[in-house]
Amino acid sequence: MMKREYRRAGVLRMKRITAWGMIVLLMIGLSGCGQQELAVQPTVEMPPVEPVRPAEQPSVQEQPAAPEAPTLTGQRSRLTGAWPEMNEADFWIALDEGAEEICMTAEQCRAYNLAQIAAPGTDLVDLDTFADGVKDETVLDLLDRYGSPSATAYTDGGSLRPYIEDIEENMALSRLNTAQSLAFGFTVRPTEMRAYPSSLPVYSAPDRTEYDLAAESRAHVWTPFVRLHVSNDGEWYFVRMPDYAGWVAAADAALCSRAEWTEYRSRLEADFLQVTGVHMIPDQRTDLPQTAGLILDMSTHLPLEEPAETDNATGDNCHIALLPLRGEDGSLNTVSIRIPTREDVAVGYLPYTEANVLRQAFKLLGRRYGWGGTFGGWDCSSLVQDVYRTVGILLPRNSAAQGRSVGAISLDGMTEEEKVEQLHSLRPGALLVMKGHQTLYLGEAEGEGFVLHSTHGVYAYDGSGDFYNANSVVVTSVLSCKGDGNHMVVGFHTAVPVKPEG
Repeated sequence: MMKREYRRAGVLRMKRITAWGMIVLLMIGLSGCGQQELAVQPTVEMPPVEPVRPAEQPSVQEQPAAPEAPTLTGQRSRLTGAWPEMNEADFWIALDEGAEEICMTAEQCRAYNLAQIAAPGTDLVDLDTFADGVKDETVLDLLDRYGSPSATAYTDGGSLRPYIEDIEENMALSRLNTAQSLAFGFTVRPTEMRAYPSSLPVYSAPDRTEYDLAAESRAHVWTPFVRLHVSNDGEWYFVRMPDYAGWVAAADAALCSRAEWTEYRSRLEADFLQVTGVHMIPDQRTDLPQTAGLILDMSTHLPLEEPAETDNATGDNCHIALLPLRGEDGSLNTVSIRIPTREDVAVGYLPYTEANVLRQAFKLLGRRYGWGGTFGGWDCSSLVQDVYRTVGILLPRNSAAQGRSVGAISLDGMTEEEKVEQLHSLRPGALLVMKGHQTLYLGEAEGEGFVLHSTHGVYAYDGSGDFYNANSVVVTSVLSCKGDGNHMVVGFHTAVPVKPEG
């Protein structure tokens, strides 16, 4: 199939006369005077000239040249369609004239997030609405999303069938009493949100062990939740978080009073340190072994403290932040930790610019694909969610819900040519959603659009039909061929420009 080419945007090239050029012209004008004797000219009296005040002096400002497309070298990948230079954020930033401009102010981001929560189908909630009381029927509806484990599923060592009865009994649906279970808390470690109160993996086939179908998401440290139900063995909490509901291990969660919960939630949005690197390992407290091996993921928030000596070590050149701990009785404790200022962190949100979105996204390039956050990696929708959270934007957890975000543009019913035309109007950072998958739009280069996404695999760009088992974050052309012979762009059903309403 012939690849369809995008229209190429013209680049305005501005001619400049440099100071060196002026010197050259002056030298040419004076040529021939160097060795010749100059005739003495009679003195002519000139009228006095009033000095020009500095404020009135004319000034010539050199206009910045429009950004030029970086040079493409190396060999184009037959699998992804990308050149090596396209695997750098700076390549795409250089093509984006407005990359460093503010897309939304902090106030506009907050307004956008409120609109996201109100938008139908995003699965985002204001936790206070759950904290003020929830009916058992609401909790059952949330639990019914998962149903019971399939009898045809597998787990480590064989069929899941022998374990299904125990899993269902541990759900304790017969004694569901939300009023008794209602409690407030925070996660104290990065933890999985699971479909069932069990750590048993669920596979669709014995050899599909890379996809634990019971893994729904991964919650960061300090993620607030409302506890709605407790498993029969007491080792699992069914919780509602701002973007998702599921089971979390009680050992990874700590409970607190409503007042403490409200206070820390406020601090986590107003006075916090944010992890902007892929992962960060905070200093281990010598007196607290439970802090050993803790890894904080991108977009994790930590409440800030005043600089001070911590754990018998100076607070100089460090941020002092609070880490949550689970007490022996399951209650919330906190401890101060040191985080060097040279770590990849930020106080508060990064400014929402296209350049910052691209920089954050490319930090994850090559990282392991992780269904539901398994393997410590990111799946397609969690990648976009965490990247946008660093700039203060709230997105849903799953791709289908992200496609219902504020400002979503339906591409259903469009031809390939029409979808390609629609891409021309998108800015870098827009979401492009297809069934079961989601990508981050980077822009156009060499007449084609490109996306960054976390994927288990794509079909080769060259149309050979070869399947590229990526299992990582990659950059691909939207004209990559799919298994059905169509280009990737054909599969996009929704585009979401993340911008203010109106």
